[in-house]
Amino acid sequence: MLEVVREVTYQSNFDYEASYEKLCCICPSVELMPKGCIRFSILTKAFKVWVLLSPKGKVQFAYKNEFEKLYVFMWLKQNLVPLPGYKEIILNPCHQNIYKIPYPAPKVIQMLWCDEETVYRKDYVTMGFKKLLMLPSTFLLRLLLRNLKKMGKF
Repeated sequence: MLEVVREVTYQSNFDYEASYEKLCCICPSVELMPKGCIRFSILTKAFKVWVLLSPKGKVQFAYKNEFEKLYVFMWLKQNLVPLPGYKEIILNPCHQNIYKIPYPAPKVIQMLWCDEETVYRKDYVTMGFKKLLMLPSTFLLRLLLRNLKKMGKF
């Protein structure tokens, strides 16, 4: 069974340099990435979440359940340093992604990715990508199962 992983991005008002200095004192895993992003992990007994802070004020992290999201959200509000002139950290949501397929993908799913050009062309290209996205998820599952059976993988 695949775990659902959600990734969320916020626009924030944290002070980049002051937050980096504070994070270096309280987190053992703080890294400064080549493009200037700050990467660190929030580690508890139950989970570990990696957080990415960009110099432009974006905060990004992935979580598996709502408890993790709330915990990381509150941790960020308490431990990031706001810009001068602000009393507290503001986190405005920008977007959210949901991933159900881990990377690298399992071999069964990799076989579907352009393995048989005719099946791919018949089911996806002629239908149109936007129409395919509008179909119910049960149809997509049946389509996936049918393609697996055709390839002898199921």
